Amino acid sequence: MSYFDRFRLKLRQYINTKSTAKNQDRFATNKKYNIEVIDTESSRIDKDCRDLNDVTFLIPVKIEHPDREKNINLSIDFLRHHFDTNIMVAEESSNPQLEYLKDKCQYYHYSTNSIYTHKTKILNKIAQKTDTEIIVIWDTDSLVEKLQILTAYKLVKDKKLDMVCPYDGICVDFSQSSHQYLVRQKYELSKISPALFKLNYEDSVGGAVFFNREIFMEGGMMNERFVSYGWEDNELIERFAKLGYRIGRINGVLVHLEHYRDKNGSKNNLFAINNRQELQKVQMMNQQQLRAYVEECLKVK
Repeated sequence: MSYFDRFRLKLRQYINTKSTAKNQDRFATNKKYNIEVIDTESSRIDKDCRDLNDVTFLIPVKIEHPDREKNINLSIDFLRHHFDTNIMVAEESSNPQLEYLKDKCQYYHYSTNSIYTHKTKILNKIAQKTDTEIIVIWDTDSLVEKLQILTAYKLVKDKKLDMVCPYDGICVDFSQSSHQYLVRQKYELSKISPALFKLNYEDSVGGAVFFNREIFMEGGMMNERFVSYGWEDNELIERFAKLGYRIGRINGVLVHLEHYRDKNGSKNNLFAINNRQELQKVQMMNQQQLRAYVEECLKVK
């Protein structure tokens, strides 16, 4: 049994001991949209593959606390260690704080005096700058095991799926104090003790999503009516599923790098009610109404 297989087995056993979800709650999103969860072994991928030059990882960031800066550096270093690929970082701030990242990736600064992020708008801006066949919406605080990334990549590359989340819905937290262990293990998540992870959520939909770039544009990109934190990822999967695009997920977890949360990172933020209402509006539309909504309201002109 490989390191990855042992890691996945031990982590799954650990999660099951910590789970508080009812059977109907775990993977509820996958069941709702009839999303297939695909095993990493089923795609017969080259586990040593580094070439993801036809992929661009899009990372929006707002540094409201030093935790965020530590996390984005770890996330970028993780991706660069495992892959030859393209990474775009878009920072929202009054003054640039991350310009030094130009040595690691493509860096863009968008000036704002607001304490709230407009992540959806920033993602659309940098998505339009890409010229790769595949793009990945990748949160500042996300890590995913290499084999899961490669499986998601191959499914989109081979045009078997249009949108792939490289994990099954389980999200685990990884503390700031544990970063050193990952670096020592040369960014191999499968070599980290499951005891260093803490169960966060059992029906997560955000954090990391692979798209065929043309499909992402065609389906309306990110919905810029969502501001700050909350429900933008739920709306994204609701919209693309309802429009009939092929969506899949990969067996395995998303690792969330823990960080301090201010008002911007809480579902009690100033825009939470509006965000929730926007999600509910999209949920109430039929496919024809949603297609019209995408064309009239969501597509960036």
